[in-house]
Amino acid sequence: MDKIDVLKILEFEKKFKVKERNILGLNYWYCRRTKTLNDIIAIANNQQMMVDEEKIKKVRILSNKNHINKKDKNIDILLITDARRIKQENKYESIYTDEIERIVSNKYKCLTLEEPSWTSYVHMKDSHFYNCTTKNIKYVDNYELIAVIKNRLFKILAHRKMKIINEEINNLLLDMREFFGLSFEIIKDNFIDHIIYFLTMKRTYSKIIEKINPKCICFFYRDFPFKTLILMIAKEKNIPTIEMQHGSYVEDEPIEKKGDCKEEWKNIPDYLFSFGKFQTCKDNLVYKDNQIKYIGNLFLEKKTKEKQENSTEFENNIKYILIISQSSMGEYISSFASKLSEILENTNYKIIYKFHPNESGRNYSNLNKDRIIQIKDNSEEIYKYQRISYCQIGISSTAIFEGISFQLPTFILKNPEEFSGIEKTLKKFKQGIYFVNNEEDVKSILENKLVKPNKSDIEMLWESNSKENFIKEISNIIEGRKEEKLVQK
Repeated sequence: MDKIDVLKILEFEKKFKVKERNILGLNYWYCRRTKTLNDIIAIANNQQMMVDEEKIKKVRILSNKNHINKKDKNIDILLITDARRIKQENKYESIYTDEIERIVSNKYKCLTLEEPSWTSYVHMKDSHFYNCTTKNIKYVDNYELIAVIKNRLFKILAHRKMKIINEEINNLLLDMREFFGLSFEIIKDNFIDHIIYFLTMKRTYSKIIEKINPKCICFFYRDFPFKTLILMIAKEKNIPTIEMQHGSYVEDEPIEKKGDCKEEWKNIPDYLFSFGKFQTCKDNLVYKDNQIKYIGNLFLEKKTKEKQENSTEFENNIKYILIISQSSMGEYISSFASKLSEILENTNYKIIYKFHPNESGRNYSNLNKDRIIQIKDNSEEIYKYQRISYCQIGISSTAIFEGISFQLPTFILKNPEEFSGIEKTLKKFKQGIYFVNNEEDVKSILENKLVKPNKSDIEMLWESNSKENFIKEISNIIEGRKEEKLVQK
């Protein structure tokens, strides 16, 4: 079987016209495109799926009483996000929403809707329930709990509709088997659940968006079902939509942002607020040039401007090597970290192993060594460890680029999945980037003095003056929306 890459998957979408396929008036491919594309890659490469299957074990619905009310209307900027809390002194800040509220609160009215972590593909443990500093945040737990109930009733009562859905998804899975030569039966039940979600919750969330009446909507992180549904509703209502870049867009990742930009995409916002030119590879990107606005990273720029913090947590005479894990390659990276710690045993190096948020529940027994410090707490900002590290090692995480912004010498480890996008990006750097195949390569390079990345190259990763850039672009969109409504009247 040929290697399943981005181009192969996009060929499948076109050949079988899955974007145009319809169930009960719904273009159902969008309901689960993000997870389906990632599942295709995971199954083809015999990887663990995007995350372990989530079940509702504890829904503390009564603890989040801050739900949408009658006062939440005529909003300038609606933020659609998921839970990602970072400890900042005695509080928990949202790395997505808090900085935006700070810089626009004197001019624009913001409202944040946060989906509960128990409905998404990314497991944030209890962070959804942490005290958040976001001033005007509302939770949709009550609606999402209703969605679970509606799903079960739909399966029991809507026999004719369930038959139609089952037949169409069976046909889709047969087409996927024919094209990729693999069985995808494992995704069927979850796919059907997402279709039911869109069919039963569209009316509910349409009314909510009508009441809030936002002038624009900003979306954070991946387009999970809740966000995609809101996005599709916004497009129908002609509300400007913006994607705030979360991860790096390299040649082959993220797969869900790849496609023909000349086609219509119902799950793609009108604008992309990008980190910078080096981080937005336009190869097969669904966005046209005029949709991309180079903003920078609001939270990162704030953190890099803060003074260096002295850490008393670790020994001062130790050189720390930060290893950045990834959920799909955790076994591979942890094995490498274990071997590296062994060959560096009689040196003054120690390893800080930072788990990916999706890995918080996993245990890699080979990491249980004295010279490896394991960091699983998702609320701990990685910048704390990048500041005190001597160098960093990773494969393709955006956190690698963030570490480079602190001028960390960076090792890029051989990629078992054969994705080359980040490698091609970092080969543009003049210095400070080292490409290695194994732990022996790392040890050999460490025996010499490491060189830091150039600041001029770092500036190509992150657009500077992110605050001013954001205010300028968001104002253009909001004022344009106002003028459009005046013309319509």
